Amino acid sequence: MKGKEFNYSFKVKDESYLWSEDNEVISFHALSTSSLLEEIHKCTYNILKDLLEKDQVSVVSHSCIDHLSSTPYSFKVFIKLKITDVSYNKVHFQGEAFDEINKIATFELTRNIVSKKILRKNLNQKMESINLSGQISERYT
Repeated sequence: MKGKEFNYSFKVKDESYLWSEDNEVISFHALSTSSLLEEIHKCTYNILKDLLEKDQVSVVSHSCIDHLSSTPYSFKVFIKLKITDVSYNKVHFQGEAFDEINKIATFELTRNIVSKKILRKNLNQKMESINLSGQISERYT
């Protein structure tokens, strides 16, 4: 898989993609960095999901983006990514994103391949460490 390249695209087609940290920035109708990063994460998840065993899942353990240029509402975004390394349970990606005019981002991320059972167990242990009032149980303080 190392060195393999993938291409994806999406359209900034609804308000859930827009920068919305306050009322003023909403009026810019621009793609938010968090939405762009979410789309990149989805791409890498989809690349790996069919290659994993049924009892495995890939989780993001590292993510870094340089958002270089704004993208207006209704523009199409193109994501180019490449698997740069596979070591043990880690798959490393690097890539770029473009809109219809120019490069809008560069990024890198790592996904760890983990057991669904162990992930659920760890999440359940955290939930069990908090009692009904939302306070941390005495055994964890």
